[in-house]
Amino acid sequence: HSGLQIVDVTASESPVIVGRVDPPIFVTGVAVSGSYAYVTAGDSGLQVVDITNPETPVIVGSVDAPANATCVTISGSYAYVVFANYDEEPKISGLQVVDITMPEAPAIAGSVDTPGEAEGVAVSGSYAYVADHKSGLQVVDITTPQTPVIVGSVDLAVSATSVAVSGNYAYVGDWSAGLQVVDITTPNSSLIVGSVNTQGWVRGVAVSPMGVCVVDWGGLQIVPRQCGDVGGF
Repeated sequence: HSGLQIVDVTASESPVIVGRVDPPIFVTGVAVSGSYAYVTAGDSGLQVVDITNPETPVIVGSVDAPANATCVTISGSYAYVVFANYDEEPKISGLQVVDITMPEAPAIAGSVDTPGEAEGVAVSGSYAYVADHKSGLQVVDITTPQTPVIVGSVDLAVSATSVAVSGNYAYVGDWSAGLQVVDITTPNSSLIVGSVNTQGWVRGVAVSPMGVCVVDWGGLQIVPRQCGDVGGF
């Protein structure tokens, strides 16, 4: 468990670690906004790290989560944190909306339970998309951050582990079933429109100009979006 490490990628061929900070427990996810990194740290919830000086990052704030914080994304003045207590009873899983207007004093604005085990989250517009393990992709209306509401869901073949959104499509890691492409044009009636098998069990997904980057047990794979703005493969 190496905490949060800051890497200088000025020379992309030879990246260099320039700073690190250790939250109270292992890091499960990170998102950056401005001069702060927002780190999910298991049962230590969300940790806020001042990265003004990348060589000496400092934890300046935190907020608890109801269970292990697993992933975070930032949109505007809010951090969206998913949490789950895997294989424990009673089962706890959901999405927490955290007001980060004052990064050193983050405050819970609202939350909603999810039926599975929340592992990943992405936000686009007024909706959050939660990779909810065996409960697939959950679509949450976050128009009012204080009262997020699940308005739709999409069943997957195996288990949703991660999600990224670009345009009208959500790209969802589906564990041993590869990558699923979900049309979210109408968020409350989203549907799968394409898929591709990968070499291993998918753990992470990101979208870049080159295509969809998939991290699985076989390494990093880049899947081209062959139809431009259309998500099919």
